[in-house]
Amino acid sequence: MRKFQKLLRVGVGFLISLFFLLHAARYIEIESLQALENKAFDFRLNLSLENRFDRRIVIVDIDEESLKEEGRWPWNRKKLANLVEILFDQYQINVLGFDVLFAEPDTSSGLPVLELLARSQLKNNSEFIKTLDLIKPRLEHDLIFANTLRSRATVLGYYFKTESIAGNASTVSGELPKAVLTQGYDNLNLPLLLSAKGYGANLSILQQAAASGGFIDTPLIDNDGIIRRVPLIQVYKQKIYEAFSLAVLRAALGSPPLQLGISSEYNSDNGKGILESIQLGPFSIPVDQHGSALIPFRGHFPSFQYISAKDVLAGSVDKPILQGSIVLIGTTAAGLLDMRATPVQNVYPGVEIHANLIAGILDEHLYHRPAYATGFEFAALLIIGLLLIFIAPRFSLPLYLVIASTALIVVILFNFYMWSNKQINFPLVAQVLLILMLSFIQMIYGYFIENRNKRQLTRLFGQYVPPELVEEMSHQPEDFALKGDIRELTVMFTDIRNFTSISELMSPQQLTLMLNEYFTEMTSVIQNNRGTMDKYLGDGIMAFWGAPLADQLHASHAVRAAWEMIGATKALRAQFRQKGWPEINIGIGINTGSMHVGNMGSKFRMSYTVLGDEVNLGSRLENLTKYYGVKIIVSEKTKALCGDFVFRELDIVRVAGKGIPVRIFEPVAYKTLLSEPLKINLEHYHQMIAEYRKGNWKQAQHLLKVLVEENPHSTLYQEYNTRILRLLQSTPENWDPIFTYKDKY
Repeated sequence: MRKFQKLLRVGVGFLISLFFLLHAARYIEIESLQALENKAFDFRLNLSLENRFDRRIVIVDIDEESLKEEGRWPWNRKKLANLVEILFDQYQINVLGFDVLFAEPDTSSGLPVLELLARSQLKNNSEFIKTLDLIKPRLEHDLIFANTLRSRATVLGYYFKTESIAGNASTVSGELPKAVLTQGYDNLNLPLLLSAKGYGANLSILQQAAASGGFIDTPLIDNDGIIRRVPLIQVYKQKIYEAFSLAVLRAALGSPPLQLGISSEYNSDNGKGILESIQLGPFSIPVDQHGSALIPFRGHFPSFQYISAKDVLAGSVDKPILQGSIVLIGTTAAGLLDMRATPVQNVYPGVEIHANLIAGILDEHLYHRPAYATGFEFAALLIIGLLLIFIAPRFSLPLYLVIASTALIVVILFNFYMWSNKQINFPLVAQVLLILMLSFIQMIYGYFIENRNKRQLTRLFGQYVPPELVEEMSHQPEDFALKGDIRELTVMFTDIRNFTSISELMSPQQLTLMLNEYFTEMTSVIQNNRGTMDKYLGDGIMAFWGAPLADQLHASHAVRAAWEMIGATKALRAQFRQKGWPEINIGIGINTGSMHVGNMGSKFRMSYTVLGDEVNLGSRLENLTKYYGVKIIVSEKTKALCGDFVFRELDIVRVAGKGIPVRIFEPVAYKTLLSEPLKINLEHYHQMIAEYRKGNWKQAQHLLKVLVEENPHSTLYQEYNTRILRLLQSTPENWDPIFTYKDKY
């Protein structure tokens, strides 16, 4: 048997290792592993953020203040021409990139309407036509803007359409800039480059006037909606076009040509090449096989100098801030929808993504995954598998864990070293998971052999009590069993008020979802307070304290749990309101006493539960919360054992099925948090109860009147008011202050 278990351990370890090796070799694709790898990338990235401004790049922001000052977007092109002239002539910037699209003509001057009039109703009005010819140059805003762009280092943004974009991806509009590579692409045979089907570009008059253009779309969005990389080149009709960030930087460098760095695999038998880098002047930009680069985020927003566009138009910006800089015009205004989800922030301006890429290229600080990363990962996984499956198990379990921990530390430290010092993004998650999973198997093996009794205890009680209590029990497993016993315990019953009415307002699916959320929250509170879950009773819950693990504070823990459950229900009401679900209120009854506890049932189904007269009383107390209009009712025994709460005595009752009267109480506050007004209120209330039970109903009525004035909607006060009025009208013989309930209420 022992030999079989060892073979089983080795076999399972081998299968797990094979699974990771196949993933590393790209024979299988595991989305969950890639998702974890993305999170590991995010973690390392956020650890290494510089979080300091890069003064070389300035963002002129079309922000909310600019829209408020200059009018809603789009602004007329004449105003934009003025902005361009101010930036180049007054502030002497180096290059200007527009992270906005000019796809439609500017008709804000009214020129098209005037020309239509000149061709129709006013064609014979020589004075009108003469005047129109005179003012026309001042009304042609697109031409004015184009003339301003001409002969200046300006770059316009546009977007490509891929098959992933909904709708007709092959449609085109506007005019593309010149491609950066127009010949020889077919011979390169790079099938993994992104290939566009259509585009949305700028007006011809504007694109022809600008120095160049670059695409601003970010099609490489990961499955979690996060942008971690962007393509630096895309293919359209066998021509290669550059990204906006690349175009801006190229303009700043004097427009050097782009060159593609192809791996040696280009000469392999399949004739297909793998792109490894893009050469731009003195900079070698590492890219993946899709021609994309990981975004080298400098920090959280903002990582660059932002200047409001209105301040530039007003000429109120200090000249040194802009002089000689690379300027990008973009927007952070919420209504213009240029915000992205990134590893550093969920809401991040798109224009700053371009700025980060430009800065990363200039600093030659770009994280990348080289082509040999796949082979490295495969070799690392193979070594880890051999070490932890065949070599380390020869040692004791503690020494095995030392070896595994050392391997884990070495893998993580090496990965962080390559990340921090070489900017290499080696895979990490598969290696870490393999070490953890193989170590887990080894621990399970020892666990099965050496700790079978402890595991059996967990299996028996794990469904009833929280894990931390099972852990406590496991230190002395022989002390616990499912056999019957009699103990002093505290039991709790809860119920949702008016559940029938609530269920009639909801579909079965909604009702199920609501109950699942409610039960999850309530069960969590119970278990966090060392309670044992017994069962769900329709819309109710039954739980108890003091078994299977003895708890000297079982009453206090139960009342504390009830108090927290009321608070949790309040939070749930707010959540349910947002979902359009009905609000819920609950009642809770708690009783302490001697109860039978153990695993009870039949050969078909067993349940670890409590039985007895004291259990039934707990259920009756829960029902009485409706009658008195309170959230929680506890018995006198529970109150006596719970010293951290202040209680209000509600009544002395004789419930159905129990002949002995019971004093019932409501917890109203923690003793340490009792306010002075509440303290005075309780003193008046208990004086009223005392006079009522003595038969001094006039005095009780006087005291009650003060309480009613403070809280006229109290069901409890209304009940006592009704009783006192009835007693004053007709004094019964042998009056008994004990209130008897004929049914279960």
